[in-house]
This record gives sequence, C-alpha cells and structure tokens, in this order.
Amino acid sequence: MERSKVSWIAPIVALIQVLILVIILLITLTGIALTREFDGWVNLIAEIVIYLLAIFGYSLVLRGLWRQKSWAVAPMIAVQLIVIGISYEDFWQRDVLFWKLFGVGVALLSVAAIYSALKQSREQK
Repeated sequence: MERSKVSWIAPIVALIQVLILVIILLITLTGIALTREFDGWVNLIAEIVIYLLAIFGYSLVLRGLWRQKSWAVAPMIAVQLIVIGISYEDFWQRDVLFWKLFGVGVALLSVAAIYSALKQSREQK
C-alpha cells in the first residue's frame, strides 16, 4: 500500500522524539559521570530505567507507524497530547518571546503528527 505525503509526518515526528529521549539520557549520564555525584543511586537508576523503557516503548510505536500498523496510532496520539501539555507548561508560560514561539511550534508539530496518524489510520481501511 502506498503512503500519502501526510502519513509520513507521524513516523518522522516519532523518530525525532525518540532521538530527543536518547539525547536526554546521554546528557543525564554524561552529567553524572562528569560531576561524579552518586548520592541518590535509587533515583539515578529509576531515572535511567524510565528513560530506557520510554525509548524502547516509543521505538515500538515508531516501528508500528513506519509499517502502518493500526495499533500504533493510539499511543502516538497519547504521546502527542502529552507533548502539547508540556509545550504549554514549559514554554508558553515563559516571559521570553523565543520560548513562547518554540512552544507554539512544538504544539503545532504535535497537532500535525496527530493528523498524520489519523490519516494513516484512515488510509488502512
């Protein structure tokens, strides 16, 4: 089955988000290695496990979107709704105009990913 141009948006956004999670995990590990602050082992291990589970789970969603599986649409939409909430909370409420525009851009990208996932789901029927 051939994809429409719009249905490529969802897997590309998912790929970008997985890469961002990997970068955040690497930054966390690098910061710990450089500062050598290992006071909270339990918190550190929990944080690393959460990042690894998120990366693994969202990679499965990415793979499902890439292969146009219908089960991948719902988790993709759920993640994008969370991202929209985060973009409002973390970026829109700041005083600097750049962060407000960044938050709007992130939210619009998430809305485009939701539309793409729904379009992909519709094309499968």
